[in-house]
Amino acid sequence: MTIGEFVAGVDRLLTRGHGLFAAGGGDGGGVFAAGGGEGGGSVPAPPAGGGGLTGGAGVAGGVYQQTQSGVAGLDGDSGQSAADAGGVGAQGRAGSGAVVGQARTQAAAIAPMSGSAAGMRLMVSTMDERLAAMQRQIDTTTAQNQVLATRLRQVAEAYRGVGSPGMTGAMPLAGLGGFPTLGGGGGGGFGGLSGLSSLAALPSSLMGGQWGSGGAGGASTASLVGRSAGGALPPGVGSEKGLQKDTILAERAVSAAFPEIKTIGGYRPDSLRWHPNGQAIDVVIPDPSSPQGKALGDAVLRFALQHRDAFNLNHVIWRETIYNPDGSSELMENRGSPTQNHMDHVHIATNGGGYPRGGEVYRL
Repeated sequence: MTIGEFVAGVDRLLTRGHGLFAAGGGDGGGVFAAGGGEGGGSVPAPPAGGGGLTGGAGVAGGVYQQTQSGVAGLDGDSGQSAADAGGVGAQGRAGSGAVVGQARTQAAAIAPMSGSAAGMRLMVSTMDERLAAMQRQIDTTTAQNQVLATRLRQVAEAYRGVGSPGMTGAMPLAGLGGFPTLGGGGGGGFGGLSGLSSLAALPSSLMGGQWGSGGAGGASTASLVGRSAGGALPPGVGSEKGLQKDTILAERAVSAAFPEIKTIGGYRPDSLRWHPNGQAIDVVIPDPSSPQGKALGDAVLRFALQHRDAFNLNHVIWRETIYNPDGSSELMENRGSPTQNHMDHVHIATNGGGYPRGGEVYRL
């Protein structure tokens, strides 16, 4: 294979990756609005008198008002989810397009040097990094879409539960049909990355991540299946004693997103302030030296950086590297053991947010 054929092959693969992101997410069809739409309005007063009709009408009116109020709140949730999904799709397409553009620009710049061995090595390493960047973009958008999918399932279940005890059937989610998916088109739902099979020819450096939940040999993606019906995150696998609020949110979110994680450390004495101040957790990775363990740790790292704003993230450490919220990273000094070098756990540090006073609700 010539260097030109190699670059052309990488360009085709990157273009396929970019094609997984729909050019447009559809118009969404408009979100169902029971509270603010044509069916809204106040309930007329029951007829005068003290008979059974008056009492029954009053009870029915109260049930209707309660149901309408609940549905109006769910309408807002579904509308916000629709807006968030559109933003995720647009960001993913823009990011993947930037990766393709950068690869082409870099390839053109390196091409005059590709006749030498050093130039060929530079071209290969540069294109491999662009493939890895596309992988990261796909992983990030996949995780975001799965979080949104879980949120929508929760909203759908909440719609079904609205109303009197005798009410059956489900309220429609009419506006959710246009949510963008990875795989192209404006079709609704988050059924998976249907276009991913087109990347079957990608090298192992790009295919090393985890595609969808339950795939072979890797970490699960951030589905947040552990969230409760109200959207709040339940307590996680680690102790929350001594932790500040931002750190508790991170611990609960990681626990919900990665059921493979069985141990998360938190408050403990230490020479640095993070653990004693309740500003850090240690996410222990099962079998961390295996390919599966490394993939799981990588996925936890991506998840923490993806939610850097929600977690009020200060830094993450994994495999002897410190990652900052701005995307920069730096190699940590060798501290002499796998644990001290963070080879067996992901250290997630937040800015704290203050200690809980009771009654806090944690959600992403």
